[in-house]
Amino acid sequence: MRVREIARLSSQKLKGNHTAAASYTFMMLLCYTGILIAGQVATIFEDTLFRRESAAVIGPVSLLGTMVTILLTICFFLPLQLGGKIWYLSLNGEFRPMRLIFFGFSSWGKFCKTIGFTLVRYSAVFLCYLVPLIPAVMVAAGLRLAGRTWEASGGLLMLLLGMLAVLGLALGVYLGMGCFYADYLFAFGVEQNPFRAIRRSWRLASGTRLRLFRLLLLMLPYALTCLLIAPIPLSYPRIQCALAVYAGDTIEQAGGLGERNT
Repeated sequence: MRVREIARLSSQKLKGNHTAAASYTFMMLLCYTGILIAGQVATIFEDTLFRRESAAVIGPVSLLGTMVTILLTICFFLPLQLGGKIWYLSLNGEFRPMRLIFFGFSSWGKFCKTIGFTLVRYSAVFLCYLVPLIPAVMVAAGLRLAGRTWEASGGLLMLLLGMLAVLGLALGVYLGMGCFYADYLFAFGVEQNPFRAIRRSWRLASGTRLRLFRLLLLMLPYALTCLLIAPIPLSYPRIQCALAVYAGDTIEQAGGLGERNT
């Protein structure tokens, strides 16, 4: 299926569910805002407990605040995000109940499985972006340690640092795209093991990254409208639905649906 056909089909599948999709997006924004507020509250609590001078200031980084933010993100935001992908996959142009969004909270077993999957999946994405940036980090650390010793060739080294950072980021995006299908393989029930899902996602991504990149470019106008904040509940669902249709089409072409086990 061509990229423009995917975008057109996603609009058709979203019919009858615009209000539900906007509500889900708004709920995710509220959830993320609540998590940030909880992290700041934990930060203020830690500062007050240890009588730091920054206790009255909102915003300082603290270990407790960071831990609370990460924990709440893993336990609530990421499972809801995965449930949203399952819901978008189920759209067929008619109204679909939003209970699939809470897929990860339907039982203790599913909750643990969802948490385990998201931990492995996002750890893999983090490594995909981190490893290519190591050379740039090493050069930056060398510049910092050298001080004025390399002052004469500082411009050349800064240019090298910039090139390494750009190349590392580009390679990180390329590697990170390899994990794109993992969520949808898990949502389809094709792969419940997170490591196998990532490995299979890499196989699916081989030769399809350019197609995915073209779809992202096609969705770029919707992403840009999200910068205005107000259009987010209308634009973001279109992007998510298009990505779900694209992933479903790719997995179906690869024969993945025939191996569905849930």
